[in-house]
Amino acid sequence: MIRRFKHLLGIEGAKVNVFLNEDTDISNGHIEGRIELVSMTPVTIDSLELILEERYKRGRRRKKLIDKYRLAEKNIPLKIELLPEVPVEIPFELSFEKISAPIDEFANRNTLTHIVAWTAKKIKNVESSYLLTVEAMVKGTRLNPFDTLEVLKE
Repeated sequence: MIRRFKHLLGIEGAKVNVFLNEDTDISNGHIEGRIELVSMTPVTIDSLELILEERYKRGRRRKKLIDKYRLAEKNIPLKIELLPEVPVEIPFELSFEKISAPIDEFANRNTLTHIVAWTAKKIKNVESSYLLTVEAMVKGTRLNPFDTLEVLKE
């Protein structure tokens, strides 16, 4: 009974780790890496879902605003039987298109506008980060394991 409850909640089940290749450059709109799956008990993985999103933060303290933009989404269908303590690595590629903010387009006009835009970003405390989330769909589990990796921070 306890074993079924643990499996339902994903306790002692599959764990997901995501790693990027060292030569990956996010500026060209392409990410490559590998996903490592390991489990303490035998489980079945039905698919993997990859989501790349940009979190655009601006403002300070109470006036802080955060927008999320989904840049890419990929579903990798697979049927893997994970054995206990045997890691499985799956390579992945993800292509996306960066969303350019109006202030960035203004900054790209010339050197003077670049300085003005940089100053405005510093005053407003603008920060952009790119997060890659990998979620493994485990058969019979309500809480699927996932891992989030910060790919880039601007």
